[in-house]
Amino acid sequence: MNCANTQKNTPKHMAHCIGGAGLGGLGEHHGQTLTDGHHKGGLVVLFPNKVQELIHADIGARYSSLDNEDFLRMNALVREHQPLDFSPSLPDFNPTASVLQAIQSVGRNEHLYGAHPTPSDCRGEPRLRAELSQLFSPLMRRTIDADNEIVVTNGAIQALYLAAKSFLKPGDEVILFEPFYHEFHAMLHVIQASPVAVPLRTSDGQTARQSNDLTYDRQQLVAAYTNRTKMFYLNNPTGKTFTEEELLFIGQLCEKHDVIILADDAYQFHNYGVQPHIRIATLPGMWKRTLTVGSGGKAFYLNSWRLGWLIGLEELLRSIRVRLYYSIQSVPRVGQLVLRAIIETETLRLNTNDSYFSRCPTEMLRKRDRFIAAFDGTGVDVIKPNAGYKLWTNPGQNYYSKQHKHLAQYVLSPPHFYQAEVLEQNKHILKQMGKFIFGAGLGGLGEYHGQTLTNRHHKPDCGVNN
Repeated sequence: MNCANTQKNTPKHMAHCIGGAGLGGLGEHHGQTLTDGHHKGGLVVLFPNKVQELIHADIGARYSSLDNEDFLRMNALVREHQPLDFSPSLPDFNPTASVLQAIQSVGRNEHLYGAHPTPSDCRGEPRLRAELSQLFSPLMRRTIDADNEIVVTNGAIQALYLAAKSFLKPGDEVILFEPFYHEFHAMLHVIQASPVAVPLRTSDGQTARQSNDLTYDRQQLVAAYTNRTKMFYLNNPTGKTFTEEELLFIGQLCEKHDVIILADDAYQFHNYGVQPHIRIATLPGMWKRTLTVGSGGKAFYLNSWRLGWLIGLEELLRSIRVRLYYSIQSVPRVGQLVLRAIIETETLRLNTNDSYFSRCPTEMLRKRDRFIAAFDGTGVDVIKPNAGYKLWTNPGQNYYSKQHKHLAQYVLSPPHFYQAEVLEQNKHILKQMGKFIFGAGLGGLGEYHGQTLTNRHHKPDCGVNN
């Protein structure tokens, strides 16, 4: 595009060339009226009426039922009042020493990684995929082809979105258990697919004391399948670990209705030993229809690095690779090289006393128990998680579908028990509150009865064992 040529047919007040491959043509609209011009730094941006209609149509069709304004307001209140905040799922400690060493080594390009000038393969950094294959082949009970059966993504959340976008059309149905991961529930609305929620409850109708007390009603799950069902999303943020019998029943239904299984294993390494984590892709006949999602951020407390992956049959991953390439081309290479170095070290240590995968659940279990103990005498009904690092208190309404909102006894979001020590120091505030309200009311915690919340800042030298 030539700026000089464009300016000839452009109004005088549009002195600057409008950038972008197709926007230069705005100067050649041959008398069409452009409305709603806005000045931004001397550049006038004009939107035709048709563009406005498209914008409003898109918002109306896809986003009217979604409201992230509460989260934005909550974040603003947190910044303003600096309360005791457990909601963001962020650790208050640094990663382990070996992780920090890997970050420094890659950042300095000490081993000529080519980390800074060279973009990554769209499937993911080859050396990272090789390490993921070495780690997960025994866990998946099969040899994982590093070149064709792994795709590295910009966090587990992108893996979920790409999988949903690749296999779902508007009107397709996705079965999921509730309480659900609300971000995935929102994704389905964005792509105009329909979530079909099946609630987890105790089999005897009593209040759950731990997350593994929860199960699903077999008849209700059978009834959830229709000829529009295209995907089953296997995840439950309460920390429930599904039994082999429960997973086999799910698998049989998915096979009967020819449904893809999207297994969200972000918390697979945070299991507290009551029921082992079983990967549904390892069960008979399930590999061919299962996409398994993993998260480097959740596994190694590198949340801000946005590193995830998908493992599955090559035919299932092909369209995902294409969508990833034509949206971001590839995941930033530096983070992938760091994760490769971490996994290489931990794979060598696997099943030894030095293994991070062995130490991590032990250390987090202690944090979980200390966190739960801080709620004693507060009147809050806590469900002890058997996996993950979220603590549920008879889950909040944002994690249930409309027809099952009555199952949410408290208006709560799940806190995360990274910060067990901080909560212990402020236990007196919980007792005064009666019901500990997370989410929208969180900003007011800093001013609750004039109480001061202490020790709420990060500890830069603190590892996972603190």
